[in-house]
Amino acid sequence: MENIERTDLTQDDTLYYNMKKTTLIILFTIMTLSGFAQEDWFGFERYRADNEHIIASGEFPEVVFMGNSITEYWALYHPEFFKQHNYCGRGIGVIECLYVLDFFKTLWNKGL
Repeated sequence: MENIERTDLTQDDTLYYNMKKTTLIILFTIMTLSGFAQEDWFGFERYRADNEHIIASGEFPEVVFMGNSITEYWALYHPEFFKQHNYCGRGIGVIECLYVLDFFKTLWNKGL
């Protein structure tokens, strides 16, 4: 395979792409060092106190909504809906559909 050099890039284009790469590297480094790559990636600790309160009271919800940030903010901004229907919202903003099954398995294995 032939190595083709791009001759249509100007010096400004090259500078732009190099700055973009450098910025992304710095961003990922800061995110990693600031705890973004935390051990509690799924955010189990976020609901631990609420879950313990539910277990202690013995008043279990009829339905538990699990999902992404949409579910998380729905429960946060409309708690009256969840209380009125005896629902529980357990959305976690970083979760994606592909990870929901792993999330359930981990919850099951932890006994949560």
